[in-house]
Amino acid sequence: MMIFRRRWPRPRHAAGDEPHMVFMATLPYSGSTAVISFLDTSHRSMLLQERGEGQWLIPGLCDRDRWTSSKRVDHRSVKAVWLRAFQDRRRRDPSIDFVIEKSPPNIVRFEDLRSDFERTSAFACSREPLASCASLLRNHHPHAELEGVERERVLASIVDKWIERSMVLRDLIERLSLPVLSYEHFCADPLGSVSKLGLPEDLVESIDDGAAISVKGASPMPIVDRNREARSVLGAPDLDLLIERLRAHGGLLDFFGHGEELRR
Repeated sequence: MMIFRRRWPRPRHAAGDEPHMVFMATLPYSGSTAVISFLDTSHRSMLLQERGEGQWLIPGLCDRDRWTSSKRVDHRSVKAVWLRAFQDRRRRDPSIDFVIEKSPPNIVRFEDLRSDFERTSAFACSREPLASCASLLRNHHPHAELEGVERERVLASIVDKWIERSMVLRDLIERLSLPVLSYEHFCADPLGSVSKLGLPEDLVESIDDGAAISVKGASPMPIVDRNREARSVLGAPDLDLLIERLRAHGGLLDFFGHGEELRR
């Protein structure tokens, strides 16, 4: 029982004191941190964790099997931990009404988690796949040292996971009719694109559109599209491998608006 409680804690909290939960459905390295950092410029919002991923507050939720849809989740623990974090913050700052949550693995249990809360909004975030794959390569692998067959193996694994998880995200978007925000459109018009997501007006109207934001610990800076910078770690053979595997899933690419550019 003690081990279970360490993995699935249930801190004391006020059961009736809930925020409006804003859930983002997203893949890793899809520009989601920039988006939630922008939303969090509102004086009425908060993140459960510095990257907006409440999964990391609950050991059992962020286990290695976190991408498994059949994973058994203690929903009472999730709600208790997240509400305790919100209530602790609101004791210090009574203006907080909205909690923004975007743990990528939770797309496989999105509906169940959302149903745990009384007031929710939801949307999805996507990004051009080459930049997304390149960012994962840069951040999780010694990309400068990978060569030959091993580099091909790593890139194939990265893009195959992008395809697999994008299928899950597409199904979720279609099933729930979620509005979709592309990273590229967001960077071109942050407030305008966010205003089309059906989020509560009180949240959108309180966003500081001119604020510099910090992404993954970097110094605060204006919002700019970093796709070209991300893709700079990819050589011509890398791009050929990724594009070849992606083109086999043209319908998926078209759904997210990237089919035309990858067919050129």
